[in-house]
Amino acid sequence: MRRVDGLIMAGGRGSRFGAGEKPLVRVNGRPMIDYVAAAMSQARLVRRVYATVTPHTPKTAEHLEEAWRGRITLIETPGVGYVEDLKHLVAQIRFSAILVCPADMPLLRGDLLDLVAKFFLTGGKPSLVVVVPLRLVTSLGLEPTLVMNIGGEDFVPSGVNALNGVEAASGKVLEECYLKVGLEEFAVNVNTINDLEVAEKLLSQKGWQRLRSSCQRPMKKSMNL
Repeated sequence: MRRVDGLIMAGGRGSRFGAGEKPLVRVNGRPMIDYVAAAMSQARLVRRVYATVTPHTPKTAEHLEEAWRGRITLIETPGVGYVEDLKHLVAQIRFSAILVCPADMPLLRGDLLDLVAKFFLTGGKPSLVVVVPLRLVTSLGLEPTLVMNIGGEDFVPSGVNALNGVEAASGKVLEECYLKVGLEEFAVNVNTINDLEVAEKLLSQKGWQRLRSSCQRPMKKSMNL
Protein backbone atom coordinates (compact mmCIF):
# COMPACT_ATOMS: atom_id res chain seq x y z
CA MET A 1 0.00 0.00 0.00
CA ARG A 2 1.36 3.40 -0.98
CA ARG A 3 1.59 5.97 1.77
CA VAL A 4 2.60 9.59 2.19
CA ASP A 5 5.07 11.41 4.41
CA GLY A 6 3.39 13.89 6.73
CA LEU A 7 4.76 17.39 7.17
CA ILE A 8 3.62 19.87 9.83
CA MET A 9 4.55 23.47 9.04
CA ALA A 10 5.40 25.02 12.41
CA GLY A 11 7.97 27.69 11.71
CA GLY A 12 5.99 30.87 11.06
CA ARG A 13 6.18 34.12 13.00
CA GLY A 14 2.48 34.04 13.94
CA SER A 15 2.35 37.82 13.76
CA ARG A 16 -1.42 37.95 13.27
CA PHE A 17 -2.04 36.17 16.55
CA GLY A 18 0.39 38.19 18.62
CA ALA A 19 0.82 35.69 21.46
CA GLY A 20 4.31 34.25 21.13
CA GLU A 21 4.88 31.09 19.10
CA LYS A 22 1.53 30.23 17.58
CA PRO A 23 1.97 26.42 17.53
CA LEU A 24 2.15 26.54 21.33
CA VAL A 25 -1.03 28.58 21.82
CA ARG A 26 -3.23 26.51 24.12
CA VAL A 27 -6.51 25.20 22.78
CA ASN A 28 -8.64 23.75 25.56
CA GLY A 29 -5.53 23.40 27.69
CA ARG A 30 -3.18 21.76 25.14
CA PRO A 31 -0.66 23.29 22.72
CA MET A 32 -2.34 23.65 19.34
CA ILE A 33 0.35 21.70 17.50
CA ASP A 34 -0.38 18.62 19.64
CA TYR A 35 -3.75 18.19 17.94
CA VAL A 36 -2.15 18.21 14.48
CA ALA A 37 0.65 15.92 15.63
CA ALA A 38 -1.91 13.47 17.04
CA ALA A 39 -3.89 13.50 13.79
CA MET A 40 -0.75 12.84 11.75
CA SER A 41 0.33 10.03 14.09
CA GLN A 42 -3.09 8.37 13.94
CA ALA A 43 -3.41 8.53 10.14
CA ARG A 44 -2.84 5.04 8.69
CA LEU A 45 -1.66 6.33 5.33
CA VAL A 46 1.01 8.59 6.83
CA ARG A 47 4.30 6.71 6.92
CA ARG A 48 6.56 9.16 8.75
CA VAL A 49 5.84 12.52 10.39
CA TYR A 50 8.08 15.57 10.13
CA ALA A 51 7.75 19.10 11.45
CA THR A 52 9.50 22.19 10.15
CA VAL A 53 10.85 24.57 12.76
CA THR A 54 12.73 27.82 12.27
CA PRO A 55 14.63 30.42 14.29
CA HIS A 56 11.17 31.91 15.01
CA THR A 57 9.94 28.78 16.83
CA PRO A 58 12.66 27.50 19.19
CA LYS A 59 10.19 26.71 21.99
CA THR A 60 8.04 24.75 19.56
CA ALA A 61 11.08 22.66 18.67
CA GLU A 62 11.75 22.02 22.36
CA HIS A 63 8.14 21.00 22.94
CA LEU A 64 8.13 18.56 20.05
CA GLU A 65 11.38 17.01 21.21
CA GLU A 66 9.92 16.44 24.66
CA ALA A 67 6.29 15.56 23.93
CA TRP A 68 6.62 13.68 20.62
CA ARG A 69 9.98 12.01 21.04
CA GLY A 70 10.54 9.26 18.51
CA ARG A 71 7.38 10.04 16.56
CA ILE A 72 8.18 13.33 14.84
CA THR A 73 11.42 14.27 13.07
CA LEU A 74 12.32 17.95 13.22
CA ILE A 75 13.52 19.72 10.09
CA GLU A 76 15.07 23.17 10.36
CA THR A 77 14.29 25.69 7.62
CA PRO A 78 15.28 29.38 7.30
CA GLY A 79 11.94 30.88 8.34
CA VAL A 80 11.63 33.24 5.40
CA GLY A 81 7.94 32.44 4.85
CA TYR A 82 5.51 29.54 4.57
CA VAL A 83 5.76 29.06 0.81
CA GLU A 84 9.48 29.80 0.69
CA ASP A 85 10.22 27.33 3.49
CA LEU A 86 8.14 24.64 1.80
CA LYS A 87 9.99 25.16 -1.49
CA HIS A 88 13.30 25.05 0.32
CA LEU A 89 12.26 21.84 2.01
CA VAL A 90 11.10 19.91 -1.05
CA ALA A 91 14.21 20.94 -2.95
CA GLN A 92 16.28 19.15 -0.33
CA ILE A 93 14.35 16.04 0.67
CA ARG A 94 12.43 15.22 -2.55
CA PHE A 95 9.78 12.95 -1.05
CA SER A 96 7.51 11.53 -3.74
CA ALA A 97 4.29 12.06 -1.76
CA ILE A 98 3.98 14.72 0.96
CA LEU A 99 0.90 15.59 2.99
CA VAL A 100 1.30 19.13 4.30
CA CYS A 101 -0.61 20.57 7.27
CA PRO A 102 -0.13 23.85 9.11
CA ALA A 103 0.22 23.69 12.88
CA ASP A 104 -2.87 25.85 13.42
CA MET A 105 -5.64 23.35 12.55
CA PRO A 106 -6.56 21.70 15.88
CA LEU A 107 -9.75 20.03 14.62
CA LEU A 108 -7.96 17.66 12.25
CA ARG A 109 -8.24 13.90 12.76
CA GLY A 110 -6.30 10.95 11.47
CA ASP A 111 -9.18 9.52 9.45
CA LEU A 112 -9.65 12.85 7.69
CA LEU A 113 -5.99 13.01 6.76
CA ASP A 114 -6.29 9.47 5.41
CA LEU A 115 -9.13 10.71 3.21
CA VAL A 116 -6.86 13.40 1.76
CA ALA A 117 -3.92 11.03 1.34
CA LYS A 118 -6.03 8.43 -0.46
CA PHE A 119 -7.51 11.04 -2.81
CA PHE A 120 -4.03 12.29 -3.66
CA LEU A 121 -2.45 8.86 -4.12
CA THR A 122 -5.22 7.68 -6.44
CA GLY A 123 -5.82 10.96 -8.24
CA GLY A 124 -2.74 11.02 -10.43
CA LYS A 125 -2.11 14.77 -10.14
CA PRO A 126 1.15 16.11 -8.66
CA SER A 127 -0.60 18.67 -6.46
CA LEU A 128 -3.78 18.55 -4.38
CA VAL A 129 -5.39 21.49 -2.58
CA VAL A 130 -8.10 20.84 0.00
CA VAL A 131 -10.76 23.56 -0.07
CA VAL A 132 -13.92 24.25 1.92
CA PRO A 133 -17.00 26.21 0.84
CA LEU A 134 -16.86 29.89 1.71
CA ARG A 135 -20.38 29.68 3.12
CA LEU A 136 -19.21 27.12 5.69
CA VAL A 137 -16.33 29.34 6.81
CA THR A 138 -18.51 32.41 7.24
CA SER A 139 -21.26 30.41 8.96
CA LEU A 140 -18.76 29.57 11.70
CA GLY A 141 -18.04 33.24 12.23
CA LEU A 142 -14.59 33.03 10.61
CA GLU A 143 -13.04 35.54 8.23
CA PRO A 144 -11.15 33.95 5.30
CA THR A 145 -7.85 35.37 4.13
CA LEU A 146 -8.18 34.00 0.59
CA VAL A 147 -11.18 33.06 -1.55
CA MET A 148 -11.00 31.00 -4.74
CA ASN A 149 -13.71 30.61 -7.35
CA ILE A 150 -13.86 27.02 -8.56
CA GLY A 151 -16.53 26.06 -11.06
CA GLY A 152 -18.59 29.14 -10.25
CA GLU A 153 -18.57 28.55 -6.47
CA ASP A 154 -16.45 30.30 -3.84
CA PHE A 155 -14.09 28.19 -1.76
CA VAL A 156 -11.42 28.82 0.86
CA PRO A 157 -8.10 26.91 0.90
CA SER A 158 -8.01 24.86 4.08
CA GLY A 159 -4.23 24.88 4.44
CA VAL A 160 -4.01 21.11 3.95
CA ASN A 161 -2.24 20.14 0.73
CA ALA A 162 -0.50 17.19 -0.85
CA LEU A 163 2.20 17.25 -3.48
CA ASN A 164 4.81 15.24 -5.30
CA GLY A 165 8.01 16.57 -3.80
CA VAL A 166 10.18 15.22 -6.60
CA GLU A 167 8.24 17.10 -9.26
CA ALA A 168 7.96 20.19 -7.06
CA ALA A 169 11.74 20.24 -6.62
CA SER A 170 12.18 20.41 -10.39
CA GLY A 171 10.81 23.95 -10.35
CA LYS A 172 8.04 23.36 -12.85
CA VAL A 173 4.48 24.50 -12.25
CA LEU A 174 2.48 21.59 -10.85
CA GLU A 175 -0.91 20.66 -12.21
CA GLU A 176 -3.41 21.08 -9.37
CA CYS A 177 -6.59 19.31 -8.46
CA TYR A 178 -9.02 20.20 -5.69
CA LEU A 179 -10.67 18.19 -2.97
CA LYS A 180 -13.85 20.00 -1.94
CA VAL A 181 -14.73 19.14 1.64
CA GLY A 182 -17.67 20.59 3.55
CA LEU A 183 -16.34 19.72 6.99
CA GLU A 184 -15.73 22.05 9.93
CA GLU A 185 -12.49 20.22 10.71
CA PHE A 186 -10.93 21.67 7.57
CA ALA A 187 -12.48 25.11 7.93
CA VAL A 188 -10.76 26.32 11.11
CA ASN A 189 -7.29 27.84 11.03
CA VAL A 190 -6.40 29.60 14.27
CA ASN A 191 -4.97 32.99 13.31
CA THR A 192 -6.88 35.27 15.68
CA ILE A 193 -8.47 35.23 19.13
CA ASN A 194 -11.87 34.80 17.47
CA ASP A 195 -10.57 31.77 15.57
CA LEU A 196 -9.31 30.32 18.85
CA GLU A 197 -12.70 30.74 20.51
CA VAL A 198 -14.43 29.03 17.56
CA ALA A 199 -11.94 26.13 17.67
CA GLU A 200 -12.39 25.61 21.40
CA LYS A 201 -16.17 25.65 21.09
CA LEU A 202 -16.19 23.11 18.26
CA LEU A 203 -13.71 20.83 20.00
CA SER A 204 -15.87 20.83 23.13
CA GLN A 205 -18.98 20.04 21.10
CA LYS A 206 -17.29 17.19 19.25
CA GLY A 207 -15.92 15.60 22.42
CA TRP A 208 -12.31 15.53 21.22
CA GLN A 209 -10.64 12.23 22.08
CA ARG A 210 -7.76 12.17 24.52
CA LEU A 211 -4.42 12.91 22.87
CA ARG A 212 -2.03 10.02 22.83
CA SER A 213 0.74 10.07 25.38
CA SER A 214 4.21 10.87 24.12
CA CYS A 215 6.62 8.09 23.29
CA GLN A 216 9.79 7.50 25.25
CA ARG A 217 11.98 6.50 22.32
CA PRO A 218 14.90 8.82 21.41
CA MET A 219 14.05 11.71 19.09
CA LYS A 220 15.35 11.29 15.57
CA LYS A 221 18.16 13.66 14.70
CA SER A 222 17.05 16.99 13.27
CA MET A 223 17.80 17.81 9.67
CA ASN A 224 19.36 21.22 9.09
CA LEU A 225 18.36 22.34 5.60
